[in-house]
Amino acid sequence: VTMDLKEPGSRLYLVGLFEPALGGSHFNLITGQAGVDGVPTCHSTENLAHYRALHSAMQAHLVRACHDLSEGGLSVAAAEMCIGGRLGLDLRLPVPPLGNDPLRACFGETTGCLLVEVPEAGARAFEAYFSGLHCQPIGAVTSELSLRIKCGQQKLIDLPVGSLLAAWRPEID
Repeated sequence: VTMDLKEPGSRLYLVGLFEPALGGSHFNLITGQAGVDGVPTCHSTENLAHYRALHSAMQAHLVRACHDLSEGGLSVAAAEMCIGGRLGLDLRLPVPPLGNDPLRACFGETTGCLLVEVPEAGARAFEAYFSGLHCQPIGAVTSELSLRIKCGQQKLIDLPVGSLLAAWRPEID
């Protein structure tokens, strides 16, 4: 399973405990805010349960793409998935437990949490693997080449995939 998005209409899931933190993050490194916020918490027991469920779903061919939320957080992982697959994403971030902290939601890093693309037809079967675990649908893959992220009613990001690609590798068209 690779990280590049595969097909418009697929669902995108957030698997694992979504507890983003900015301490030690790439965002803080770039903005010079070292020391702001605590570092991500590692929930090794919970992570192992999520990884086992995800592995089983992968073996059942229910996972098209998967990317961790480590360096750069959710928005960077989503952007990299869009760039890799040359497809768009419409995402709606969970409001609790983050409250009104869209910066943390977009760029906070978290251990053991993954973005997972699942075909629409396999969504129910995929969700069954995560009974009692943290797994929530947060959006869909689109043929419209834009990355859109909302938190509640607030639009956080709306960028063409071409802009993401140009920011990542300016020499690529």
